[in-house]
Amino acid sequence: MAHWQKPSSNIEQRRQDWLNSVQQQVATKLESALQPSSNSQSLTASVSSIHELANRNIEMIENNAAEMRRKGQKLPQIACKKGCDICCFIRVKASIPEVLHIADHIRSTFTDAEIENLKAKIDANLAAFEGLTGKDRLNKMVPCPLLEDHSCSVHSVRPVPCRMHHSTDLEVCKQAFDQPDKVQIPHFLDVDTVVHPIIHGIRTAVRSANLKDPGLVLARALKIAMEDPQAREKWLNGEDLFAPAVDKELQQLEEFEMRRRMIQLKR
Repeated sequence: MAHWQKPSSNIEQRRQDWLNSVQQQVATKLESALQPSSNSQSLTASVSSIHELANRNIEMIENNAAEMRRKGQKLPQIACKKGCDICCFIRVKASIPEVLHIADHIRSTFTDAEIENLKAKIDANLAAFEGLTGKDRLNKMVPCPLLEDHSCSVHSVRPVPCRMHHSTDLEVCKQAFDQPDKVQIPHFLDVDTVVHPIIHGIRTAVRSANLKDPGLVLARALKIAMEDPQAREKWLNGEDLFAPAVDKELQQLEEFEMRRRMIQLKR
């Protein structure tokens, strides 16, 4: 994994200023699309712009790592490749704007038969977690309903958290698939660093609009958005229709697990 070194105070301040500016930039991009008078095209444009920013930030980290390798520093290569779907068996949390964006994309690009098939896969995904404890839900590996032939069927509009997965060891990924509660997948911490402000920026915009978005389980949130064509309008008008997609117990466990793993990776 990439070795983390504490930067000098001056560099650290510049880095923090840049991260703060990213968060504010994301919030600004989204704020106008979260008004009751806005339309779906405005939301699509805003979320697409945010996703492009996430891609640019991740590409910056990848290019920086490549440059460091050329200079002789021993850094692992990113192991993720098209057709590898191990990370698509992990629960994904997504923001409501992103879920609505995905639902619009599905309605405009999927056939009626594909939509019905997706709805059945969503129901099967949710059924697999029924009756489980929070810890068991956290560690149960179930394919994302959007997974199709080992690839994401909505790859171009996938949520920001899905864009963060950067494994540096495929064999460890395979071990983590079998033992998700015991194996930590190594990755570049800098990817998390440049993406988290984007997630926080989305939350900032939502809070500024006096809307609710505590972070949703993607499959359940997508079911709500797909079943109600007026979901966007209802949410923008203050209706808390996505409340059933919130799993507070799982969220707490995930946050605790993320902190634990970040500490391990920095050692």
